[in-house]
Amino acid sequence: MKARSNRWQFASRRGMSSGMSLGLSIVAIAGSALAAPPPPYVVGPAVQANPTGILWKECAVTSNYMNDSEVVVCAIAPGGVATAVSLNAGASFISSAMVLGAGDPSLTNVPGSGRIWLCVKASADTFVTYKEANETQVWATPFSVGNAYDKPWIAVGPKAGDPGTLRFYSGYLRRHTSTCTGNYASFANWFAISDDPDQGSSAWTVTKASPVGGVPCDYSGWGTMPVVLDDGRVVVVTGDAINLEDNGKKPYVYRSIDNGTTWLPEGGQGIRIAPQQSIQAIQVGYDGAVADVPKKIDRRNCAPTIAVDRTRTPNWVYVAFYARAVPGDETQDLNTDLYICRSTDGGASFDAPVAITDSMLGLVAQTHGPDQFVPGLAVDCTGSLVVTFYDNRNDSDLSPGEPYLGEMYDVYLARITNFGLANMAISQVRLTPQTFPLADLPTFDYLGDYQTISPGGATAKCLYAAYIAPAFDSQTQTWSVPNCFVRKITIGPCLADLNLNSIADPGDFDVFVDAFLAEDLQADINENLMIDEDDYESFVESYDALEHL
Repeated sequence: MKARSNRWQFASRRGMSSGMSLGLSIVAIAGSALAAPPPPYVVGPAVQANPTGILWKECAVTSNYMNDSEVVVCAIAPGGVATAVSLNAGASFISSAMVLGAGDPSLTNVPGSGRIWLCVKASADTFVTYKEANETQVWATPFSVGNAYDKPWIAVGPKAGDPGTLRFYSGYLRRHTSTCTGNYASFANWFAISDDPDQGSSAWTVTKASPVGGVPCDYSGWGTMPVVLDDGRVVVVTGDAINLEDNGKKPYVYRSIDNGTTWLPEGGQGIRIAPQQSIQAIQVGYDGAVADVPKKIDRRNCAPTIAVDRTRTPNWVYVAFYARAVPGDETQDLNTDLYICRSTDGGASFDAPVAITDSMLGLVAQTHGPDQFVPGLAVDCTGSLVVTFYDNRNDSDLSPGEPYLGEMYDVYLARITNFGLANMAISQVRLTPQTFPLADLPTFDYLGDYQTISPGGATAKCLYAAYIAPAFDSQTQTWSVPNCFVRKITIGPCLADLNLNSIADPGDFDVFVDAFLAEDLQADINENLMIDEDDYESFVESYDALEHL
């Protein structure tokens, strides 16, 4: 810092004020057993996106690519799909509903644009719509892009070989016509693809992605979740909920290197993410059944999710899922852990999964828990992983339950630095203020099959986590219907990267000094809507942290 100290002489000559607080706080970080905790991050307050008393489930979130203060949420709601928009970084939301049928919504932002796209399953079709920047609830008329059986996901990125063109991918599950009967109804993964998506249904081309050939009766790729890398490659993770013999209900990945024209591995079911026999898929507990996790939170077997590390060129890809910590009989209730694996070659191959064990989280493993499951995954601007998940560590009784009505759960967030290395470190914070029960959920209701956490804007200097949980009313001593809560996570070392090159360098100082003197909010490092001495101190601390990553 000595070489830079003369750059701050201007600060002492300028009057500074103390600004007002927005209620953000630096979390108390619990370190991993592997290494010292990483630099602190800031977690904003939990803000309810849905109207009070209106049940939302399976909540997704994204933000404006050009302005990370605009946050959009979507969820399944009574009668259709609900959306909520915040123009103040998630401090408050304006919500509305669309009558589009079943729901299963997902969101994506558009690189280089403020436009945000929404994709939903309505009856047997996949519908898409979009909104422009800084519009609270003005969505274009939805139109169909393909026939879907289960949840569609949407992603957008540069076209391979033509980076000036953006290509849109809407992936979904479609029933495959075959001789399969009973529980072995066969499905396949399809994509609707477009370079000019807002021109309506005719602008989208539909193609089967996996398997390319015939579909075996035990094949089913649930949760078709794509990402588009910076070079245009498309990588997709799905959960095999039915396949009993080949992949054991665990995740697999397939990809395209030619803009969705062909999909690899050709004719196959994809790359098995966890083929090791020692990693056994969990058993979902339907009402009245003993199993690893309750159907009221998750109805799938591994809930895979995918994220891209854009701080590296070529990009790295991460997949997170959950499975049993120790294999056992299918009728048992066993401990479940999160598993994360990495690809450094654009999804062509993946390293062996790394188990995020109870000991790494500072917990004592038991036969029946504590359980971590249904992960949401993102990569921040330092290349560190940020994951959200449900967890029952605070339940006083982890013995098997029938039908999980007495079980108690929380939502946690963990940040993982130096993933897979000897100095890997994990810090974590509980997002739910109170451990909640499942007892008051309606018999056939659930919180959602997936969770999402989204990088903020183009830089991932902040992230937005959306999760479903009931809230406790201290006056009535009752729990609310499931709500969609959103929390902003600001990564400390990322704040000083003002020139957006992922490193600490003199250019960051120049940008900060100019913004500080101009009283521009780009210099509001501590995010309290004031330009003051605390911003100077916060910038210096963040710069040093980023410089030593």
